[in-house]
Order: sequence, then structure tokens, then C-alpha cells
Amino acid sequence: MTNYLALLRHIRKHPQSFQSNHFRGNAGLYAEAASRGHITALENGANKGRWMISDSGLTFLYSNGGA
Repeated sequence: MTNYLALLRHIRKHPQSFQSNHFRGNAGLYAEAASRGHITALENGANKGRWMISDSGLTFLYSNGGA
């Protein structure tokens, strides 16, 4: 869980492109976060080509002491 919260904190501060080294090194955690709806690549319905934390991800982060 610690790695997952660290990933969400990192994405919150530094949205990551789909091809960043951080994404490549943590692809499993990114897949989990995306499947849970904690990160998204959509902004106003358009794909922005980078991962950003979602409202659900922020709520999860705050409720688990990761903010």
C-alpha cells in the first residue's frame, strides 16, 4: 500500500506522460490505479496523453493518510 500511495502522491505533483520512465518502471501500479479510477488521462473528456490523479484518487489519498 505504501508504494501505491507514493505513486498517487507523485502523480498528483507531477502528472506523467504515457512514455515517461516513471510510468515504465511502475507500469503495474499505474494499471492498478487506472483500473480503480484513481488516475485518469482524460480532462474535459479529451485524452491529454498524461496520467493525472482523479477526484477519486485524491479522496483515496486523503482517507489513507497519504496527502
